Amino acid sequence: MLELNLPNKLTLLRIFLVPLLLVFLISPSLLSCFIAALIFGAAAATDWLDGHLARVTNRGSTRWLRRSWRFFF
Repeated sequence: MLELNLPNKLTLLRIFLVPLLLVFLISPSLLSCFIAALIFGAAAATDWLDGHLARVTNRGSTRWLRRSWRFFF
């Protein structure tokens, strides 16, 4: 079973926020654009936070990275 530590949970949160971000970006109202900017800012902050936590706690996902590169090379 895949272990979901906090950095991985933050990454999944960003993945799930993408459709919501797209909905607000497509909407023509000014309020929707502001909400999309807030979602993008939250995604950027969680990106930094999960990278920082992964480095500090030495909980990076290098095993997954090695497996994923096989698809490209």
